[in-house]
Amino acid sequence: MIFFFLALLPDKPSKLTVINITSESAGISWEDPANGGNNGLTGFRIKLMKSNTVILNTTIDKVNKYEIDNLTPNTTYKISVAAGNQKGFGEETITSFTTFGKALLPDKPSKLTVISITSESAGISWEDPANGGNNNLTGFWIKLSKDNTLILNITINKVNKYEIDNLTPNTTYEISVAAGNQKGFGEETITSFTTFGKALLPDKPSKLTVISITSESAGISWEDPANGGNNDLTGFWIKLTKNNTLILNTTIDKVNKYKIHNLNSNTTYEIFVAAGNQNGFGEGIITSFRTTSISTLGKSTGDTDDSSDGYIAGVVTLAVVVNVVLATLAYIIYRYRQLKSAIADYLGEETSAQITTMLKGKQPLKSVIADNLGEETSAQITALLNNGEERLKSAIADNLGEETSAQVTALLNNGEERLKSIIADNLGEEPSTDVTVLADNGRKVSKDINDNNPVQKQVPKVLFKKGQHCLIHKDDDHCEKVELLDIGYV
Repeated sequence: MIFFFLALLPDKPSKLTVINITSESAGISWEDPANGGNNGLTGFRIKLMKSNTVILNTTIDKVNKYEIDNLTPNTTYKISVAAGNQKGFGEETITSFTTFGKALLPDKPSKLTVISITSESAGISWEDPANGGNNNLTGFWIKLSKDNTLILNITINKVNKYEIDNLTPNTTYEISVAAGNQKGFGEETITSFTTFGKALLPDKPSKLTVISITSESAGISWEDPANGGNNDLTGFWIKLTKNNTLILNTTIDKVNKYKIHNLNSNTTYEIFVAAGNQNGFGEGIITSFRTTSISTLGKSTGDTDDSSDGYIAGVVTLAVVVNVVLATLAYIIYRYRQLKSAIADYLGEETSAQITTMLKGKQPLKSVIADNLGEETSAQITALLNNGEERLKSAIADNLGEETSAQVTALLNNGEERLKSIIADNLGEEPSTDVTVLADNGRKVSKDINDNNPVQKQVPKVLFKKGQHCLIHKDDDHCEKVELLDIGYV
């Protein structure tokens, strides 16, 4: 009769195991008995004993695990589990375990926080436990679960953050972090989070363009994404890298341009821009650019070169140009004064004043030539000079006029052959020679010419009498004409 009654009750559970033992808690798990009696299982009875004293006596539904809290560190416990049906509870399965000493394992980490949640990733951060056990912390144990399924189980070195990738959009996850030392890992800190739906974040911006590139700066511009997500755009995320090293990481308000400074010359950079809303930042757009080389004398418009070498080179070059201009101007003034002195020495102050007036344009050159040499000769000289009047007036008479120093120098250097040719055509070779001597060196006086020629009356003396047309005086009754151009050349 007793045997029949026992057959109605379940057998004892199998594989009773104590798991996740800490200083203050433990977990147990088991399997159903092979024989549940004449009736189906209805649940389990769990008893916990310390020093032969029952401190826990409870029944639970038909599950196969149980968590025990509020235990004493470094203490031995005895645990029993019995299966039950409608007739009662069968035989117990018994095992024992010892909790860890509180000082042996670290406490659980604090302030576990999920940050930077997107549709496919999230970051977590935490702080070290207040009590690290009898040993220094060696690392952390991270577990990630989705729908009660473990999908990440990893230990890391002693850092306080971790990035989780390859997540599913709009999905809830549970994350736990436990601190560890040389004795093992302590209690976990657990939290949960939900990834964003993919449509909640903005698309990537379009038409990212790099503009105004110099040796040390560049500007970027872009357009808003076509889809801003479920919320309005709040700003943009900009990252700049050089040789795969992040050198700029900033967020800005909702504008579509940005200026980058303090770049290196002749260097390639990669720029990244992502649009953001209240849910986070979406996918980014990337492009690259290369800065220009540093110019010797300066940079493009709107840029300032702080290079001392470029500045010094520019100042030296400017000084050289100024000195050349001043030297040329001094030479022009010197030749002009020679001209006035020579005319005054040979023709008298009155005639010199007339010629000066003529050269300054107050009395046209062609008119003076026509008055003294006749219309025909004037026409010949005009043709030979090829409109040289304006060049002569501008270069010599005005000195500081419109023509450049190079043009004036060419006029002074090339005028000699024209003068020789004109004088020879009109007065013959002999007077031409004497006049050429005068023209080549305005500082020589007629005495020098006369001393070299004993026949005084055959050497022409340059005279200029007001109201007369005789320019070369050979004796008291005879005159020959000389071209006025030799005066203008000296």
